Amino acid sequence: MGGNPLALKLVVGMTARFPLPQVLSDLGRPQLGQVEAMYVRIFAAAWEAVSQSARVLLGGMPLVGEHGGNAAHLLAVSGLGEAEFWAALNELLGRSLLEMRGTASERRYGLHALTRSFLLSQR
Repeated sequence: MGGNPLALKLVVGMTARFPLPQVLSDLGRPQLGQVEAMYVRIFAAAWEAVSQSARVLLGGMPLVGEHGGNAAHLLAVSGLGEAEFWAALNELLGRSLLEMRGTASERRYGLHALTRSFLLSQR
């Protein structure tokens, strides 16, 4: 899946927290100018819209690798408690900030390349 569908999913996810006119107004500001800058704004707004636990989990995802990791691996990397971890995982999946991979019996969770780039640029 390319960047444009991901950006649309992230914008839709932001409407769960912010009114749609506000989301669209923020994205339409003249200073955007470049597509790359628009993606940064979308990811930054998505980051601000998630809980602290979700930020902790998402912030550790670049350590997991490009192919993602299973729940036990992500739990260990995040350092979150189990209940907090599952709530954060569910939140990030619901907002399209994590991708589900693998099979139903061997589920893995990973990052889209654009999400990985955003997270690495924040360090």
